[in-house]
Amino acid sequence: MLIALILCAMFFAGRGAGYLTQKLEAASGKPINSVGSSHIAASENWGLGGYGEETQPTGIASAEELKKYDAYYVGDAKEKIIYLTFDAGYENGNTAPILDALKKHHAPATFFVVGHYLESAPDLVKRMVEEGG
Repeated sequence: MLIALILCAMFFAGRGAGYLTQKLEAASGKPINSVGSSHIAASENWGLGGYGEETQPTGIASAEELKKYDAYYVGDAKEKIIYLTFDAGYENGNTAPILDALKKHHAPATFFVVGHYLESAPDLVKRMVEEGG
């Protein structure tokens, strides 16, 4: 019980220190330390944003920065392309019909799977690789 109380106190003290550092940086306009609280805020916001009509999504890292790692999340803004992606965390009976529809319409897609899915649904994973594009 005492250890849990100490860990909770340390957590809230760290969050409080980060909050105060962020407020001090905002007030002074300069980073307090070499890391800066902007990195703390960035680490808590990992998603893409900037969705709207005729716009591409924006991310924390620029598309140019990600190119050096062969990673991409946007293409040429002049091309009209839709990328189909699916998160397959567990099999609930929908994956095979999705694969059937993609195959029927010659639509390639990307599937994101978790480790246990490779073991629990290996036949579907093979179909994703062979048919998904």
